[in-house]
Amino acid sequence: MPKGLALPIKVNSSGGSLLIEGSDNDNKIVLLALGETENENAFQQGIGLGASMIFRINDSGLRGIVIAKVREIFNKFKRELRYELVENSLRWIDSSSGEVEQGEAVLELRYLSKEANELRLLQVPFSSSHQGSGQSK
Repeated sequence: MPKGLALPIKVNSSGGSLLIEGSDNDNKIVLLALGETENENAFQQGIGLGASMIFRINDSGLRGIVIAKVREIFNKFKRELRYELVENSLRWIDSSSGEVEQGEAVLELRYLSKEANELRLLQVPFSSSHQGSGQSK
């Protein structure tokens, strides 16, 4: 069973580092890969969504770019024999479905954890720049 440090780092009841395992650890690793991975070293650039992607407006143009990046990230995981994206599981949930609030969108996907040999569900939220500003789209 996959096991790793909890993020943010926390202390357990015996004073050691808190560990997480299973789907919590797998989701943490995937979310870190999807996060802001840009740095100043030209030879160590990550393939994550990056800060510019994370803080962009929730719109249809962004959705295609995000899905392409997710596929690129999971292709890397697949080559490393860690996780494999269930391709037909990618879907956007927005306010028209009634499942999320106005101005929000959630990218939902499933992936296979090779180490645990289990399917995992991950939901990544995106918000509109108009969220909380009193403006409408």
